[in-house]
Amino acid sequence: MTRLTWLRINEASPLGYLLLTSFLFRLALIPFFYDDFNAWAYGVFGSLLVGGHDPYHVIAQDPTLLNINPWRYPPFYLLFTVPALLAKIGTDQTLVYLATLKIPLAVCDVVSTLFLYKILKAHFSQSTALKGAAAFAFSPAIVFVTAVAGFNDPIAVMFTLIAFYYFQSYKKREDSVVRMGLYKSGLFLGLGIVAKIYPLFLLPVFIRDSKNWRDRLLLLAVSGFPVLVFSLPFLISDPYSYLYMLTIKNAGGAHPLFGALSLPIYGELVIIGILAVVLAWIYVASLPIYSRLVLTFLWINLATLSNTFQYLTWGIPFFILFLYQNKSAPKMLPLYPIIAVLSALVFNGSYDIFTGSTGFYYWMFHVLQQPVVIFRASPLMGLIATSLTPISILVTFYYLVRIGSAHRRETFWTRLPNIRFPRRIRTSRIMAGRRILLPLLLITIAALSWAYVATHSTFENFSYPTEQGTVFNTSFQFQSSTLDYQLVFAGGGNYSISRDSGHIILSSSKTNSSSYLYRGWLEVLDGFHPSSSALLSFSFKFDSFPPNVSSMNIATFTGGRLFIARNNTGTSFDYFETTPADNRTIAPGDTQWHSLDVNYSQQNTTIILDNHTLLLPPTMFTRAILGNTNDSVPFGRVEYSNLQVSIRDFSAGPSSSLLVISSLAVPTILSILAFGAVPGGFLRSNRSREETRIKKDAPI
Repeated sequence: MTRLTWLRINEASPLGYLLLTSFLFRLALIPFFYDDFNAWAYGVFGSLLVGGHDPYHVIAQDPTLLNINPWRYPPFYLLFTVPALLAKIGTDQTLVYLATLKIPLAVCDVVSTLFLYKILKAHFSQSTALKGAAAFAFSPAIVFVTAVAGFNDPIAVMFTLIAFYYFQSYKKREDSVVRMGLYKSGLFLGLGIVAKIYPLFLLPVFIRDSKNWRDRLLLLAVSGFPVLVFSLPFLISDPYSYLYMLTIKNAGGAHPLFGALSLPIYGELVIIGILAVVLAWIYVASLPIYSRLVLTFLWINLATLSNTFQYLTWGIPFFILFLYQNKSAPKMLPLYPIIAVLSALVFNGSYDIFTGSTGFYYWMFHVLQQPVVIFRASPLMGLIATSLTPISILVTFYYLVRIGSAHRRETFWTRLPNIRFPRRIRTSRIMAGRRILLPLLLITIAALSWAYVATHSTFENFSYPTEQGTVFNTSFQFQSSTLDYQLVFAGGGNYSISRDSGHIILSSSKTNSSSYLYRGWLEVLDGFHPSSSALLSFSFKFDSFPPNVSSMNIATFTGGRLFIARNNTGTSFDYFETTPADNRTIAPGDTQWHSLDVNYSQQNTTIILDNHTLLLPPTMFTRAILGNTNDSVPFGRVEYSNLQVSIRDFSAGPSSSLLVISSLAVPTILSILAFGAVPGGFLRSNRSREETRIKKDAPI
């Protein structure tokens, strides 16, 4: 009975077979790949929101998080990351976190495949539509972004493609229900914008192609509704931080869209000016909508200098549609995003001057546990991968020129004869029976892959900053084999982490060499919110002096530094006060573990080493550096553990235990109600005779 049921489904629905196998293929890959940084970043952002604080505001106030920029997305993706975080907290299993983050993205790919098929099916045979949909579903770049990297781009791709589907319906119809497609298109495009900002660049294309000014204004208003309702809670809380992080903030000196913004000012003005002119031409040119959409995606790749590979995947479904729509279109257009993916397989990851991992070694670190920076392990591969970025830019420029100048030679599918094909593709029972083997094989592989990762992987255990009232807390227990993303190691020495005992060892084998650790990013040594009321604490153990030196730095704080001094009578732990320049002995030196507290207040700065206290004038706290930052001063070996900092006068902003509801649940409900308000009824669109006739005559 089961076999007969499968045969009937398989014979009647080859599309269902495609959707099922594409999902299972992703499901089998997902557990082996884990983007550790983004998972941590989503957790940071989500934990602040769950705690009742505006995460955009908190991150904008903290120098380290602001420069790391753990969230560059509008609020919609929180509907995915917050449940994933709560699932991780509830189960204490990172694999559950990975599953709840990535599986919905795989579902988004399936939905995108479905709507791409519907668009193609309206003009071509079922076989042709299936080929186009399969080209998207199994595109290496699409699979890579979803199953390997786990970025949120598939959500925006899905909404954008659905928006285009309904916009085509609006363009096709001339009767009273025409605006139903326009409403749906606008709402879905608005959801795409609030999931990932890039669909905002497509909005002028849709507006330009609308039938009249009334419809243009309607599309603009409807698409802005989801953006407004999801943004409003954060705009009320702190509009500057919200807009700054989404549109202006540079992470590590590179703008999320305009790579030229890291250049000198004159170079920035020239390049941004040229890009603005090109984009304006795309919007106003007398080109079909497919051409202008494709050109917009190509423009985005130029604007990013082809440095962000997942941005190119946004255009792949439209590249495929354009290829079918235009006989003169370059045949390799849907494949060229793979160039950027190949570069990511070498360079993408986390690394510093000492260690790290990139490519597959980064995404599979939880399984392989091998820190390998590919372009260092293989300089030749790094050299080849370096050339891929300019190649991608050149290819993009070539496609821009070719597509932008070839509109007179286009052959549109809307001019093709309306050839009808049978709805059922009949296949022999023998072939249909064989086709069940692939889904069964994928199900088996998926089950084995999840079981293997569950029993053979080790996920890093990073901590999240927390805020309680006006107290901002960060803590580092060194119970992971790699550094927390908030910490930076620098200098000519090295470090090692003993995750079982929770401590880190800084040392140097050279005569004169620095070796230090700080909370910051790149050159941001002042990694804490400036505070006149803060508490810094950590444990340390001095192990050894370098040869022939009388002192060695242990830690540097705002206002002074702790060091160990050696003299004729033994050793001592001393503190050097920067202003006025003065040395003070705190306690005798030894090689035991010690606890240090540095308490900053408006009245004074108190340094407590075990039970020894040193009282100093008040100082504004901004930094804490473990180790030695001076290459001219020798450094031996010191162990550190349990580093904690509390900023007690943090600018918390408005907070509420209902923030999750007001920022996620309420906007979601309002968006659903907006769909219910669509003329003709959104949920009745597949039931009425009129809609059935629309679906039959004109797709979409």
